[in-house]
Amino acid sequence: MNSQFVFRQAAIEDVDEIYLIAKSSSGGMTSLPTDKKLIEEQLERSINSFTKKVTKPNDEKYIFVLEDVIVGGVVGVCAIEARVGSNKNAFWYKCKTKQKDNQVILDNSKFHSLLIAHDYVGDSEICSLFLLHEYRHTGIGVLLSKARFIFMKLFEQRFSNKVFAEMRGFINEDGESPFWNEVGKNLFNINYKQAESMRFYKTKEFADQLIKADQIDLKLLSVQAIDSIGKPHDSTKPAYNMLVNENFTYQQCVHAFDAGPVLVANLKDIAILSKLKSYTLIKIEDVIDEDECMVTNSIIYFRAMIGPVKFIGSDQICLEANMVQHMNLSINDQVQVIRKFGE
Repeated sequence: MNSQFVFRQAAIEDVDEIYLIAKSSSGGMTSLPTDKKLIEEQLERSINSFTKKVTKPNDEKYIFVLEDVIVGGVVGVCAIEARVGSNKNAFWYKCKTKQKDNQVILDNSKFHSLLIAHDYVGDSEICSLFLLHEYRHTGIGVLLSKARFIFMKLFEQRFSNKVFAEMRGFINEDGESPFWNEVGKNLFNINYKQAESMRFYKTKEFADQLIKADQIDLKLLSVQAIDSIGKPHDSTKPAYNMLVNENFTYQQCVHAFDAGPVLVANLKDIAILSKLKSYTLIKIEDVIDEDECMVTNSIIYFRAMIGPVKFIGSDQICLEANMVQHMNLSINDQVQVIRKFGE
């Protein structure tokens, strides 16, 4: 029953549950710290971002949670960075080849080097997506992953025209990153697990040293390290495939920490947004026997659910009382609906 889940703005009271979610991610998400104080600071930043008047993106961050309103509790989290800063900590590696720059290369053996790049400085980033394991394969992950695109469309002035996502990089069966252990470890003399646990990739030392290196000659790396470049972690593959289906593409940019792929799309080209339509809520019923749709409100204090929708004419709808209550809707409110929202 998907209508038991609400996608909403994260509140400061969610800090303990988000902390538990971060811990269950095994520390592998570079944008979701396993430190309760840091999480609380991010929540405060998010709350301020929702309340401030914005005419163009700056340093805002919007954090959302997926709440199980029947069982109770937060079961997932995601976020949006409105604009990745123009400081030297914002950089990636670009895979370079002797072939034309605009040619997509899928075979890493065609690359000869990695260069420091600043391709996505000033762009918006979707990040921190994590759904508790017991809620996966239920079909509800689509709400957590895609509802934020509707929020971005409704409040376009708050975001860049370009959106990117850093995907977690490949980790071998020993829990190590072949890329880090040949590149980062040589520079900093700490292994992958140590660097990950201390969030070393967020430090000034990490940025300064990698920028000094400037270029990595791939002939100096093992086959295992080269093969891991641009390869997503096994647990990240479903999110990777979802983004590809939403018209995100991999353009040979990777995360400087674990060489995870960076996917990018123009906001206007994200596939699900072409299905978005606005309706007026004119009727409420206790139970509706209709196909499920993704439904959101249209205000900055954004909420979204999946549930049955009865369409009345071309621009009016009827919703179940349960959805109306949890989305804080009233008769004559404008709601956004996507009828076929995919998996």
